[in-house]
Amino acid sequence: MTYFWVFVSAFLADVSWTMYFKEVGRKRPTRAAFWAVAIILMGAFVITEYIKNPLMLIAYCAGSFCGVYVTVRYTKEK
Repeated sequence: MTYFWVFVSAFLADVSWTMYFKEVGRKRPTRAAFWAVAIILMGAFVITEYIKNPLMLIAYCAGSFCGVYVTVRYTKEK
């Protein structure tokens, strides 16, 4: 079950990274700051888990890939 939560947290962290860069590019500091906080919260959980068990890096990498892919694929620039 921990692999699932690491995947979800990595997914959300990378959604947050992608949105952070979009908001910085749009020069929206408050929104970018919100996404920065989300990055830290999701990333902290993932890091503590893969330090305990290096095999969690598999779930981390899969979640990261999917998070960026889904965010870039489904967010459209206006």
